[in-house]
Amino acid sequence: HVFANPTFPLERKRGVLQALLDRLSFQPTTANFLRLLLTNGRLHQLDPMLQAVHRELDTRAGIVAAEIVSARALAADQREALERQLADATGRRVRLQFRIDPTILGGLVARIGSTVYDGSIRNQLTQLRQQMLDARS
Repeated sequence: HVFANPTFPLERKRGVLQALLDRLSFQPTTANFLRLLLTNGRLHQLDPMLQAVHRELDTRAGIVAAEIVSARALAADQREALERQLADATGRRVRLQFRIDPTILGGLVARIGSTVYDGSIRNQLTQLRQQMLDARS
């Protein structure tokens, strides 16, 4: 937050960065890159930059990221089976990221890029409700 705050002078930010670099023992190339980002006012954007680099590396390696949302934690065998199924569906290796959301009630939701596979009970109940409303009309 210090690096994004315009009220902190650049010299103070440099001091904070240098203290971090000294503590964490970065390689000289990495330290110079971080200093360059600070000088250009971009150090606070490091996380989105790293995410973009990871996405590009995954794309080049033929890996697709998938976010899996479930009401409860999945067992290891369920995770492995899900990974195999999504790899078969996409034709690519899959890197799964899991998140718990009790509001989906059960089932799961898988997001791969802009594609969403919603097998949640909440979605099924919503669809059933809509079908019942449509039948009444």
